[in-house]
Amino acid sequence: MKISIFIKLTLVIIGILVITVFPITQKSTMIFETSARRSAEDLNLSYSSNKSQEFEGLFINTIDKAKTVGSFMLKEIQAQVNPFLPFADSAAQDTQAIEDILRLDKDLWAIELYHVENNSAVLLKRQAQEAKFKELKIDSTFIEKIKKKEGLTFSDVVAGEFFIQNIIQDKDLRLVVMAAPLSNNPQGQTDYFVVSYLDIRKVQSILLTQGQRRLFVAKLDGQLIAHSDDKITLSRTNFKDHPTVLKAISDPTPKKQVRYETQDKKDVYLSAYTKSSLNLVFVSEVSERSVLLPIKQVKRQSIYIAGLLISFMLLVIFFFSVSITNPIEILSELTKQIKKGQFDFKAQNQIRSKDEVGELAAAFDEMVDGLRERDKVKTLFSKFHGSSVAEEMIQGEIGVKGANKEITVFFSDVRGFTAFSEGHSPEEVVEMLNEYFGIMVRIINANHGIVDKFIGDAIMAVWGAPKSTGQDSYWCIKASLEMRTALAELNNVRNGRGQTPIMIGMGVHSGKAISGTIGSDERMEYTVIGDTVNQTSRIEASTKAFGTDLLISHETAEQIKHKFHLEFAGAAEVKGKTEPLRMYKVKGYITESGEIIEVKTPYSDYEKGDADKVKVVA
Repeated sequence: MKISIFIKLTLVIIGILVITVFPITQKSTMIFETSARRSAEDLNLSYSSNKSQEFEGLFINTIDKAKTVGSFMLKEIQAQVNPFLPFADSAAQDTQAIEDILRLDKDLWAIELYHVENNSAVLLKRQAQEAKFKELKIDSTFIEKIKKKEGLTFSDVVAGEFFIQNIIQDKDLRLVVMAAPLSNNPQGQTDYFVVSYLDIRKVQSILLTQGQRRLFVAKLDGQLIAHSDDKITLSRTNFKDHPTVLKAISDPTPKKQVRYETQDKKDVYLSAYTKSSLNLVFVSEVSERSVLLPIKQVKRQSIYIAGLLISFMLLVIFFFSVSITNPIEILSELTKQIKKGQFDFKAQNQIRSKDEVGELAAAFDEMVDGLRERDKVKTLFSKFHGSSVAEEMIQGEIGVKGANKEITVFFSDVRGFTAFSEGHSPEEVVEMLNEYFGIMVRIINANHGIVDKFIGDAIMAVWGAPKSTGQDSYWCIKASLEMRTALAELNNVRNGRGQTPIMIGMGVHSGKAISGTIGSDERMEYTVIGDTVNQTSRIEASTKAFGTDLLISHETAEQIKHKFHLEFAGAAEVKGKTEPLRMYKVKGYITESGEIIEVKTPYSDYEKGDADKVKVVA
């Protein structure tokens, strides 16, 4: 299918834009998102810390007022009991001071003084904002109802600790009750304490914030004191299972940033907490989605601009492509002539452009000259069968007369191939061999071997020629064991397809041989010849007599005996040899630690049989 230059240029430009604009946009967005998260987290920590200080100031100021009023109440009570006390004359001034304190702080609804008797709190006196109660059409006795309803016993204060609790009744009666010890007895135990009732809206005013940020203050047991969302404050939701509160309870760190996912997995919140000395935790949090929303909008805008840029570039490409289409089409037609083997032309005679296209035409002519020479070389190399050594031949490293080298030769043969061929169609035979050869050749190549030739169903491979690895026998045996395993895997596949499994025999021998090119002027071939090759063939044939898929010679065994687990198979007289050949089975690997790893398959050993030109003598 022909693809026009316009389409190619379009794809290139779009590709460049996609590779540059979009990754930059993505990277910039990631940087902005990271910066926005960090800013939001820092702001959360700042909010929680600052609000903690404001709250502590408010609570401590309220407690101080309550303690001042409580002290005046206690002096008044003591003066009534004993009029002769030195401060009895100032009782009227103390009463006025109490009224002034409440008058100046309209959010402080009431203050109570308690006496601890037998570990129980006894109310001594209450001073309340009567005007506030009249405005709401209630009286101060509602406080007793609240304490009874909420079950307030102030046992924490009796034990000497600070107490605070949200005691909202409705949208108008919303209070935070706080209690703190006023004085201790000689035994160091609380004997008097004060309780103040503060309008919770005074507390909520500190929590007011803009945007999507949420702030709340709760006790470390999760009881909510106040929330920036008035509905949540009124609901008195318990935050004991809130991830940030849980972290504040379990972590001794006084302030920390927390990132958590909502239970419905739809959003993530950036949060921070600060713990106060009053056993309260102040939390500031914001939805990550709201933080990143402006950045995502910028990202969408950037993509939109990139789309406009691509549209503009398409228009530019259209006009630009027209100016170079004709010369390129000429070069395209000339390329078709090259494909047909025609090299007698000059592109510069047809393209007379003075720009880069003209330079391309000149370069094209130089390329054609090179292809003309390459075609001659190709004709020369076509005479060689087996091109795996073509690089060495081009470099002139293989002599045409051959060289005597130390090599390791490998032969393999498919057992019962003649019978298999008679029982199957030619197509099935070729399919089997192609599948089998494909697997085995890959293993040989992966282990630095060279396939010399295929002889029907047999494979001849060589290690050490034309170049040696220094461990030729090792790589050959390793490849043989891998072929053993690969054959079993292939047979599993063939069994699954209902096909006959393949059995093979492999023989390996190491020794001297002549490597080089042989043949005639019409046909040349790189190969190895000599007694080593013949002996390897006899060893492969001996696998039938010894009932194994792999036999190696004594010479090879001596070279690799420390790396592979060998077993003496026996000796056999073979044609062309006066002395029996001593052969070994390869059972597996020997690791560096001396451990033996056996490599055995259902096809590695089989029943012994007769072998042509082989006679077992030991």
